[in-house]
Amino acid sequence: DDARRLALAEAERVARVYADAAGRSLGPLVSLAEGGGRIAGRRSAHLQATSMDAGMEPGTQTVGVDVTAEWHLQ
Repeated sequence: DDARRLALAEAERVARVYADAAGRSLGPLVSLAEGGGRIAGRRSAHLQATSMDAGMEPGTQTVGVDVTAEWHLQ
C-alpha cells in the first residue's frame, strides 16, 4: 500500500509541474489505473551460494508499482 501511495503522490507532483507550465491549475482526479506491479529481490552473495530453497530469506527487496492517473486542468 505504501508503494501505491508513493506512486500516486509522484504522479500528482509531475501533473502539477505540467499544469503550472501550461499556466493552469490541477483539477480533480478523473482516472486512476494500476499497471503491473514489480518486485525485484536481491540476496547477498553468501545466501546465493549457500541457499537454494524456496523459503523466505533475509536480504533486500524492492517493491514498486506503476500507476496511470489523469486529472482535469482548470
